[in-house]
Amino acid sequence: MKELLVQRGFALLRNTGVIDAESFSSTIAELGIATAVHYGDLPDEGWPGVFRTTQYPPSESIFFHSEASHMARAPRLIAFGCIQPALAGGATPLSDNFLALSTLRPEISRALQSEGLCYERAFIPGLDVLWQNFFRTDDRAKAMERGIAEGLTLQWDNDDVLCTVSRRPATLSRANGQSCLFQQIALHHPVFLDPDLRTEMADICGGRMPRNVTLGSGAPLPDSWAIAIHDSQCRAAFTFSWESGDVLIVDNVRTSHARAPFVGPRHHIVMVSPLSANLSESEINI
Repeated sequence: MKELLVQRGFALLRNTGVIDAESFSSTIAELGIATAVHYGDLPDEGWPGVFRTTQYPPSESIFFHSEASHMARAPRLIAFGCIQPALAGGATPLSDNFLALSTLRPEISRALQSEGLCYERAFIPGLDVLWQNFFRTDDRAKAMERGIAEGLTLQWDNDDVLCTVSRRPATLSRANGQSCLFQQIALHHPVFLDPDLRTEMADICGGRMPRNVTLGSGAPLPDSWAIAIHDSQCRAAFTFSWESGDVLIVDNVRTSHARAPFVGPRHHIVMVSPLSANLSESEINI
C-alpha cells in the first residue's frame, strides 16, 4: 500500500469488512497507520479517533481542498471508510496537487508560492463548527491560548464570535524540488458560494463573510484566480464509485479531495494521522 501512496497519492481497498466505527478503527490499526485522537473540524463518530465526514447539504458539492492546510499542523494521511454509499452521486473526487500546480498560469503560481495565503474565519454558531468543539474547551482564555499555539491570530467581536486569521503557505516543496498545491481556497473564497447565499450570509454577518481568503500580503485573491485554481484541480482529478466496506487512504500532501452531491442516505467516516507542522519533510509511515 505504501508504494501505491507514493506512486499515486491514494490507495483504495475493497471488501475490507468495515461495517462501523469499531471495525474501521481496527482496520486502520492493522494497516499500521497511527491516528489522531482529536480533530476539531469534524464531528466525533462515537469511537475514539473516528469522525464523521463534513456535514454539508447533500445537494451541494464540497470543493477540492487539502485537509487542514489552513492551519499550522495538518495530517499526512487521511482514511475514509464507506459504511453506506449514497443511492446516487456522493463520490469523493481526488486531485493530483503536483499536476494541478503545474497547469496554473505562471503569474498565479508565482503569487501563491511567494506570498502564500491568509485565511479568515469567524466561528458563527449555525454557520461553522462551534469554537468550543474546535478548541476542545468552553474557556475563552484556553481557546485563545490553544489558537495562538497553532499560529492563529484571534479576537472576539462584539457579538461574542471568535474570529481567527491564519497565514499559511499555499504550496509545499518536496526534497526533489517539486512543488505542489496545498490549500483550501475553495472552502473559504466567497466566489464559490451561491450568489443568493452569499448575499444572505453578508446580511446575517453584517457584511462580513464567515470565511474568506486573501493573498498572504492581504491583497484580495481575485475571483478569476480562485476559479482558475479550482479548474486546475478539476483537470487533475480522478473519480471512482464507492462500495460498502471500501477504505480509501489519501496522501494529504499529494492529493486533494472533494465530495460530489448525492441522493439518499450516505454514511462515511474518517480517521487522520497525527497532525504535523513539517509535512514537506515528512515521509509516509506505514
